[in-house]
Formats: sequence, C-alpha cells, structure tokens
Amino acid sequence: MNDQFNQNDQQPEQERDFAQQPYQPDYYANGQQNPGSQRPDSGWQNYDRQWQSGGSYGYQRGNGPYQWNFDQMHQTDSQNRSPRKKNRGLRVFGAILGSIAGLVLVCFAAYGGYVAVTGNLPQSSQPMEEQQQEQEEVVSVPDVTLEDKPSGDASVSASDGGLANTEIYTKCSPSVVGIVSYLGTSSFGYSDQSQGSGIIMSEDGYIITNAHVVEGAMDLEVVLSTGETYDGVVIGSDTQTDLAVVKIEAENLTAAEFGNSDQLLVGERVVAIGNPGGLQFATSLTVGYVSALNREIAAGDAGYTIECIQTDAAINPGNSGGALINAYGQVVGINSAKIAMEGYEGMGFAIPINDAMPIVTDIITNGKVTGRAMLGITAQQVQLEEAQYYGTPLGLRIYSFVEGADIQAKGAKEGDIITHIQGKPVYSFNESAEILADYEPGDTVTITIYRLDNRGKSSTFDLEIVLMGS
Repeated sequence: MNDQFNQNDQQPEQERDFAQQPYQPDYYANGQQNPGSQRPDSGWQNYDRQWQSGGSYGYQRGNGPYQWNFDQMHQTDSQNRSPRKKNRGLRVFGAILGSIAGLVLVCFAAYGGYVAVTGNLPQSSQPMEEQQQEQEEVVSVPDVTLEDKPSGDASVSASDGGLANTEIYTKCSPSVVGIVSYLGTSSFGYSDQSQGSGIIMSEDGYIITNAHVVEGAMDLEVVLSTGETYDGVVIGSDTQTDLAVVKIEAENLTAAEFGNSDQLLVGERVVAIGNPGGLQFATSLTVGYVSALNREIAAGDAGYTIECIQTDAAINPGNSGGALINAYGQVVGINSAKIAMEGYEGMGFAIPINDAMPIVTDIITNGKVTGRAMLGITAQQVQLEEAQYYGTPLGLRIYSFVEGADIQAKGAKEGDIITHIQGKPVYSFNESAEILADYEPGDTVTITIYRLDNRGKSSTFDLEIVLMGS
C-alpha cells in the first residue's frame, strides 16, 4: 500500500480543468461520503492481552515460612529400618538408572548415525506445534479463471445468445453476500454499523469486497443469500484500489463465475446484484448497460485513480462490493461508487475484474499489495487557507517516517513540506500517487522540500531518495 495519509484532510480548493482531472464521486455505493466524511480509523483493531503474575505463591506456618520435613512426612522410626534393605534398594535403583543411561546412549548413537548418513533430521523430531504452524503459514490462493464469453468472440454483443435476467439471477445471486461492519459503540449505547455487499470467490469462504466496506470495522458479519450468518475476518485491504478480501469459515459455498472484463463493449447489457439500502433489500437485481469504459475515478481519500466501468444499472448505498455481471452470468466488475449529486442520475462505477484479481491475489498471499513504490512517510495535506495564512507553499507536510525510509536518512525531517517530486508539483495526495505510479521500489527520485526552522527562517532544497516498496 502506498504512503499513509490523514484521511480527514481535504484537497486545496484550486481551479482545475475538469477534463484533466479524474472525477471523484461524492459517495461510495455504501452511502459513505467521499471525501470529507468523518470515518473511523481504517483497519482492524488488534488487542494484545498479557498475563499478569500476582507474585509468588507460598505457605506460611507460624511466624515463619513453612519448612518441609521429610522425616515428619513418613512418620517412621529410623531405628526400626534395616540397613541391609536400604543398601539393597540403592543397588536396585542404581542398576535401573544405569540401564536407562545405557539405553539413552544407544538412542543418541543411533540418532547421530542417522544424521551423519542422511544429513537430515528425522521428521518426528520436529515439535507438533511447529509442524502445525508451518502448515498454517502456507496460504492456498483460490484458483480463479477469467472466462471468455461463451461465443468466443469478444465482438459479439450480449444480446446475441445471452441469458435472460431471471436466469442470471438464479445463477449468480447465491454468490453475492451481505457484509455488516460493526464500527464500535456510539455515545447513545448502540453499535454503529455499515452494510455493504461481497462476492464469493471460492467454495471455502474467500470473499471479495470494497476496502471502504470493511474500513474501521471491529467485527464483521457475513450474511449469505440463504440467511446463514458467519463471522468474517479481513485478510487484507487496499484503500488505493478500494479492494479488500474477507474470509469466513465455511465449505461448499457457491463461488461466482468470473468473466473477462477486457471483452466488455459499450452498450452491452449488464446487471448489478447486491444489497441496496443494506440487508433490508438484500440480493436485489438491477439492469442496465455499459455506459463507458476506462473512466478514471479517484478511489478513496488517498487520491489514487482507477479506471472503472461506467454503467446505468442502478447502484445504491449498500451495493458496494457487489457484483456487476454480464449477460452470460459472469462477474466482470465489483460495484464501488456512484455520482450522487442533484442533476445526476444513472452514473455508477465498477472496478473491472481483470484489474481487481491480481490485487486480490496479492492480498490473499501477503495480506497487502506489494511491490508498490512509496516515499516512506505519513503526511498531511497543506490546506490553501493554511498556506495563505502562514505564507508556506502547498504540498504534503511530513508527519512521520516509515522505519528504514531513505528519505529520512537523506535528511528530511518531520514538519518539512514536500512540494515537488521529479519537478512535478504535489499539492495533493492524488498528484503524489499519480507520479509514484510510474516508478518501482528501488528507483531514485528527486524531491523538493520546504523547511521552516525554529528561528522562522525558510529554505528550499532538493533531495535524491530511493523509493521504498509496500
């Protein structure tokens, strides 16, 4: 994942050419405003529990510590014991001990011979706990194939030989789930929650959804189309592409069939299945067409842009993470956002499945998206009003550094403002993400920094830094 930023910061209000800027919908499809809405901190909250010892335990007798008395325990008159019997017992005990020692030596000799000959440790010598741990660390990624259209010809329109809408619903609705995110307890005493949708990726419980559906969730509940409920666990999420993976402990689920979104045509019939308005209207189907392809939409507050499928199939709050399906019953997109402003209607957006699947696979394998270049900082966006009041430039103010970041080693400090990367202005997170998208971890870039010292003296200078990897 790219550099982390303060999600409540807003982009400076500057005049921009609309044609050159990706449109950022006012609302996600689960009804949460974007950007500018106050949302809980993203990610799962991990609670560490520590055992606390209460000191040593002991018995007290009288005014001092109790002293163990072997003779008192046996209550035996030592004069009545037979010295011969005591010596015989010692000899027997010594013989047994010697036999055990000999057996141990033989075992060690055999063990040493095995290691000397094979160079390997016997498999049984490995503790069972370690074997189980190693088995658990091996992640099995679901084998998903993006199927072509049954006609085999991407140029054939969906109206030629496609399924009826009722057939699509029968085939695909069992693969769409409801996701309830419990965000914590409100000041009024009840649990805050948001509701969205998800797509069953595999029979053993991997589910694809949007990152903003699970953002800030302390607990998850997954509801199947049958009404069965399961506890869900977030495997990982990526706010830059608005994708996340949830896992439930279930078997023999109805996994979706995924299609080739690169074969979509403008004007092709598609349907959306999800939970508009939440579980009250669970597993609803709406019908429309592909309105456009490769629409650049800003995903999340970080400003990262993704190319989406535009559709006029109704996508409402709660549809987030649900399925956009072609006429053959193949999932070709993940419903994510809509434009919800007065005067706008029928403009929904879905993430193409061809773009989503590599990210989903990376999340399942590594718990995050890897190989993405980043500066190695957390930052806050300098607001226009702040810049005007204090006389500072626009840019990204460094809040903290990721451990091992080269930018810190090269002399950057907390409070510095990054104004340019490779000579290009970075007045917003969006501009920073767009520039870094052209680079890989390990690449060297030049950043321009504005610094104001304790005496109020300002300076501007360049640093050459090596980009980190996510």
